[in-house]
Amino acid sequence: MSTATHQAQTGDDDHNGADSTLSNSSTSSKSSTEKEVEELKEINKKQEKRISNLESKALQDMNRYFVVQGVILSSISASTFKCQNWWIPFVLSLLTGFLNSVNLYRNTDEFLKCSEELDQNMADLNSKKRIIKSTNIQGMPNNGQATTGISQDQKADSHVQRKRWLFSYLNFIVCTATTIFICVSCYLIKC
Repeated sequence: MSTATHQAQTGDDDHNGADSTLSNSSTSSKSSTEKEVEELKEINKKQEKRISNLESKALQDMNRYFVVQGVILSSISASTFKCQNWWIPFVLSLLTGFLNSVNLYRNTDEFLKCSEELDQNMADLNSKKRIIKSTNIQGMPNNGQATTGISQDQKADSHVQRKRWLFSYLNFIVCTATTIFICVSCYLIKC
């Protein structure tokens, strides 16, 4: 009987060890998820700062562009230019418009990529927070199994992305239309 008692005690010890391992696994999973949440928060702060810098840069570039185009437009309306020199402001306007368009396209593309990354990071952060919350409330989500699937909430809102894309490229179209208007005006006003 002592052998059977010893085996029963050993079995109980193994069971207690399994509970201890499960508890340690839950704690380490919780702490790694919390670390991931903190890392995502830091990444999101950096991404938001980068987006803010891109927006500021785009605004400054647009202001410079419209000032230069305004100077060109005012110069062609001055009486000093003759019809035979219409090509000078035309070329200046075209060159300014081309350089601005290239720069604006690059900034817009980078802005859209950064914004999409931030949207995805925010969705991941919210997902991690839900995992932590469910772990705190229920012990372990899904009966001790880790949740790794991507929920519908994690996917970035396509309406917001389309709206952001529309406004970004609408800005690009307005600049191109302004360049075309100034270039046509270079010829029509003087000739």
